[in-house]
Amino acid sequence: MKYRLRKILFLLFGAAVGTILGCAEYQPTSLGNGYVVDFNIKGAKLSILNSKNTILVESQVLGYGFDSRYIVASQRPWDSIPECKFLNGESPDQCKLAFEKSNFCQYWIIEKKNEKVFGPYSLEQYNEQHRQLGINAEIELKTR
Repeated sequence: MKYRLRKILFLLFGAAVGTILGCAEYQPTSLGNGYVVDFNIKGAKLSILNSKNTILVESQVLGYGFDSRYIVASQRPWDSIPECKFLNGESPDQCKLAFEKSNFCQYWIIEKKNEKVFGPYSLEQYNEQHRQLGINAEIELKTR
């Protein structure tokens, strides 16, 4: 009995330490001027938020880049995946697998000064808008 109680306490302690360390590991990524890449309050999905915690690019942000004037982002919305609409009894695991296999991607540009949001764009539209706005070619969409 003592062994079993010790084992349970050890597992609970390990889970608590893992949770604390896991939470301490994550920090929102600053994009300058109060903008961040963070997990939004609507369900722990990676989004871009402004300084007022307003979601500008809804989840799921796949990649992003920024400079002093612009933020660029690639995104795959969960609702772009048919299995994630749960219309036919799909499980969350089936949704996650379908999401990871999907090639769907849309693109966004945020002008920081005016908080103007351009998008969603296809890759071709994004590249054209990127060129028209004269965004620094050094800004790359980095995957988090």
